[in-house]
Amino acid sequence: MLNEEAEDGKWRVFRIFLSTVPEEDLPALRGQLDREVTARQECDTNAVRLFLSSLTAEELETARQAIDFEMHFALEATRQQTRRGR
Repeated sequence: MLNEEAEDGKWRVFRIFLSTVPEEDLPALRGQLDREVTARQECDTNAVRLFLSSLTAEELETARQAIDFEMHFALEATRQQTRRGR
């Protein structure tokens, strides 16, 4: 379940904490975690929006082209992996 990266100290502490949480409180804990993940995603989105709002119209077009290129490249890489897997 947990990856190797999760074996450092903070995750050991988290697992100890988790073992002290009563079973009936686990759904509330999970709900809090889900709210934190959502808040973090919104924060990341806002950071991107803040960055993009600092760009000129010309720079926004350049950014659009760069993103389109990256999306195309990722799609092609996925297609190649699919072909190799056959």
